[in-house]
Amino acid sequence: MADEAGARRLAFLDACRALAVLGMLFANMMNVFLRRVPEVLQHNEGDILRAFDFPAPVFQFLIGARAPAHGSPPCAASCS
Repeated sequence: MADEAGARRLAFLDACRALAVLGMLFANMMNVFLRRVPEVLQHNEGDILRAFDFPAPVFQFLIGARAPAHGSPPCAASCS
């Protein structure tokens, strides 16, 4: 039963990472393909924090969430 919960959690992390990657791709494609990007879809605009500024930090956070899911840090075998 513990294996099922771990597999479910990892699948959830993978799904969230995929959504974060899609968000990053969508945000960057708006800057590439649109001449005039609507204000709602803009990102990385100086000191203003917008919705499409979040996918990259969320992805990095989810990469770090892998270690507790496995019960050890990612480099436990190679660090010692």
